[in-house]
Amino acid sequence: QHGYYVAEIHPTLWILNFNSLYSYVANIFALLGRLDPVWNKQKDYVRETLERARSENAKVIFTSHMRARYQGTYTEYAEYMESLVAEFSDVITLQIYGHDHDDSFLVHRDPSNSSRVVGTSLSAPSLTPFYNVREGVNPAIRVFTLERDTWAPLDYTQYYMDLEEANNDGEITMKEHYTFTEEYDLPDLSPASFASLSDRIYSDWTDFQRYERNYQILTNGRDRCAEGDTDCRRSLACNTRTAKPCDYVACMRGN
Repeated sequence: QHGYYVAEIHPTLWILNFNSLYSYVANIFALLGRLDPVWNKQKDYVRETLERARSENAKVIFTSHMRARYQGTYTEYAEYMESLVAEFSDVITLQIYGHDHDDSFLVHRDPSNSSRVVGTSLSAPSLTPFYNVREGVNPAIRVFTLERDTWAPLDYTQYYMDLEEANNDGEITMKEHYTFTEEYDLPDLSPASFASLSDRIYSDWTDFQRYERNYQILTNGRDRCAEGDTDCRRSLACNTRTAKPCDYVACMRGN
């Protein structure tokens, strides 16, 4: 009825869909507060579902249209997600999102202990070319590999369509873009791996360039950063570290 539900695709693996549009700043009804009862009802449903999954030894793939961001969503959403992921880090095995039309991620930390990494929000590229950026974005899909017994996310491989080539040739060919563990030299898709990658993107120029290229799915939809342009580099790197506006500003200042 309100866009949130659970699908128990296996006795020990469920997909929980969360309606994030209640936290979208462009949703005028959310701004006016008319959706507050639904927002609270949804949060109750999410908690009940995660508690039930825990009691039944099930893991949950948490999915929604848009992840919490320092721009575009209300701060309450970011705070809610960080607390939720910290509390149910033993249950939520994977978080997958859309909306951004890019290849990006966000590391979640325990609000009560910032040194504890508790989860990762993954935004996958879209199948639409998204032509409101300068040169569009190559359509892409992502295939995940999960460990069969624990449902821990091990890896993913991304495939893309070269839009310019497809338009010139008149046919679509999906090509392998990259496999995460090989591309970034990391063992798995654990929160610790993404925290390490976030630090590398922030501090290392080579890792930043690799991430920036993948972020745009091998296109030039946004201006590439120059090596010495600290603000440009941080604007992308800090997006991997926090969804809270105050923390993002601190990150941009180098804190």
